[in-house]
Amino acid sequence: MIRNKLPHVVRYHSTLQLVSPLSVSALNDPLHSNPLLNRLKDTYLSGKLVVGHEDATESLNSTSSLPMTQFPKDKIFMQVSQDDKVGFWRKPLVKWFRLGVYMVKYYKEGVKNTYRLAKDTRPLDRQYQGKMATELCKFVEFNETEYRLKKRSGSEPIGLLPLNRRQFVEFHRRKEAWKIPFFFILALVFEEFTAVICYLWPKVAPHNCLTPGAFAKITKSHVNPELGQIPQVPPYKSPYTMHTDEVYDRLKRASVEETPKWKLALYRLVNNKVLPRETLVRIHHYLFVDDWLLLQHILRNKSTVLAPAELVDCIRLRQLYRSEEDLNAMANDPQGQRVLVWRLLIYWAFRFDKTVTCGGESLFAERWGANNISILNYSGWENGDLIGSRDLPILELR
Repeated sequence: MIRNKLPHVVRYHSTLQLVSPLSVSALNDPLHSNPLLNRLKDTYLSGKLVVGHEDATESLNSTSSLPMTQFPKDKIFMQVSQDDKVGFWRKPLVKWFRLGVYMVKYYKEGVKNTYRLAKDTRPLDRQYQGKMATELCKFVEFNETEYRLKKRSGSEPIGLLPLNRRQFVEFHRRKEAWKIPFFFILALVFEEFTAVICYLWPKVAPHNCLTPGAFAKITKSHVNPELGQIPQVPPYKSPYTMHTDEVYDRLKRASVEETPKWKLALYRLVNNKVLPRETLVRIHHYLFVDDWLLLQHILRNKSTVLAPAELVDCIRLRQLYRSEEDLNAMANDPQGQRVLVWRLLIYWAFRFDKTVTCGGESLFAERWGANNISILNYSGWENGDLIGSRDLPILELR
């Protein structure tokens, strides 16, 4: 009866928890304060959490496995325009030639990095057999359960995972290696014009070979259509009880693990209801472990430096962006960067407040339910919307 009247009440075993999204009004209401958001806010505003290219935290970032965030066209064209050694009549041709040469080198370096990453992560692949996120999710739950049982004044912090965040994301990104043979032939045939091919069909390229324009086309195809249209926190949903059509819709727009249309069609043809749902569970586990690793570093260390490319990837995978937004441009603009960081902080504060992960009493699964897909890409802000630049003065008010 209660649950029917309050769909945002989450049931886990015999526990009922009322969870509300964050909002401007809630920020000013002590009764609805979010302790984790306050901690993250203090960390960010005090300069302990920074986004930048220099001194990026090695254990968190793997920029060689991510695409560029700034296209070099303007920089190269400016250099040619200011080069007195290049004749005026030759400048237009030289500009495009140098850009083409740069892109060929960029693709070559991207392919080398993808191959090297796949090779270096083979031991992890043999160890986890493609189930790393699920195994680490269990590891976190075991550590947090043990920590809660032994918790006392002056006790040791929650046990860390056997690998760091960089190793975790690189293992996930190794799957791009299957694109190398076809992309190598493509680059060999089209050379400087490969960029045009990749812009028209961006998914043929390894992820770290994308240009900002090609990347934007991919992000637009995976935008969350429910932004700003969720008046209450969604009720608990297990992937194993969801309607098949809803499972397929979520897989089509998921960015963590993309499922090709032909594979979804094959699932329908053979009436396979297990594999699509297991894919959703893997996506849930991946985001949980990635969130956990990032939060543990931010809350435990005096300094955390996240590279702009990693910030963009975090926002992309969690679908915390609008279709008209250029994530790369925002990540390289001071104000846009602040907006993206705050979206992440709000997302984490909503999901992990009052959990053992961040000093609370509940395990994540106790707070939200096991494999709760309904909050997979829920922003944590009122109406499931996203904060914008106009909200920064309120959020950053001390």
